Amino acid sequence: MKLLALTIFLSTILYSTPGFSFVQNVTHGYPSCIACHVSPNGGGLLTDYGRSLSNELMSTWGVSDNFAQPFFGGIKNRETVKWGGDIRTAQTYFKNKNINEGQFFPMQQNIEAGIKVDDIMFVGTLGLQQGPERAPRRGQFLSERHYALWSPTPTSRVRVGKFRQTFGINTPNHTRLIKSLFGFGALSETYNLEFTQFFESYEITLGSSLGRLDLPQEPASDKNLSGHFTYYFNGNSRIGGSLLMGESSQKRRFLSSVNAVVPFGEDWILMSEIDFEQSFFNVNPQEAVDTIASFIRFGNKPFKGFMWYLLFEHASVESESAYSLTQQPGIGVQWFPIPHFNIQIEYLRQVNNTLYSNPNEIGYVIFHTYL
Repeated sequence: MKLLALTIFLSTILYSTPGFSFVQNVTHGYPSCIACHVSPNGGGLLTDYGRSLSNELMSTWGVSDNFAQPFFGGIKNRETVKWGGDIRTAQTYFKNKNINEGQFFPMQQNIEAGIKVDDIMFVGTLGLQQGPERAPRRGQFLSERHYALWSPTPTSRVRVGKFRQTFGINTPNHTRLIKSLFGFGALSETYNLEFTQFFESYEITLGSSLGRLDLPQEPASDKNLSGHFTYYFNGNSRIGGSLLMGESSQKRRFLSSVNAVVPFGEDWILMSEIDFEQSFFNVNPQEAVDTIASFIRFGNKPFKGFMWYLLFEHASVESESAYSLTQQPGIGVQWFPIPHFNIQIEYLRQVNNTLYSNPNEIGYVIFHTYL
């Protein structure tokens, strides 16, 4: 079990290359992700307005408007061409009675561009697979996402291509159990067709995934149908739910989720999600495996651009023959000193019911520059 915990940790933190999306901006009165991002579910390429908010809203110290442009003013965005990218490094820490190791390495280095032709935006990233020395395919060419986004009306989007499927809260930290346990962790972009309709106080997304067409041998890649609903209220809060039904070469599954982002006063933010999956594996198709994972984060903003938070994660996996329970409380800080620079530090204490006397101490420091 301790080796499994380390494997999960390495496969999420160490090999992770997600696009950033900061859901807490909902509490500042920006309910829809398309206010700041080209993608309907957030993350990745920023709009011009999103770049200005990084300077005015998210950072402790603002700088010149030119600095907020792509590559710190080296390139100017145009109406039909948008630029971006990410440079991310990490220092990790993992310790229990049997393992004590830490590494510093690049997590992500890529550039991203979007070209608009009439009502269609073509978006793609170019980069190399990063990670520690033992990471699979390290140094090989990687396009994390590439898709076409059609806007038939101002309030609707149709997207087709490779991207991370919409499900639950699109938190930038894909080490969360609500992500890694259900196929939304590191490098989980799949080939999808997705439709999103925005209304005054809610939005609906319907999607279908064909899995990894570029890696058809990937066992965890399933074909599925999904639906996602988000309701916005009070101008600064949201609740949502997601459903997914899928099948892979290994199993059939039914996955559901509910989530919420709610402020308390001006300086406190609660973010929470709970997911339930029932799976039937091909090796024993009559036995159901029930997995429940939850996440709650309660954060405080003592000053602009800085947040400290407490968090708690839980996961239970139960079948007729086995039961596993994992709990991990933690604490973290996130700081945007100036636009397009982010520092995040987090510590978790992970306890499993089968190894209660040998908890895992997990920590990391991430340095992120989004171009």
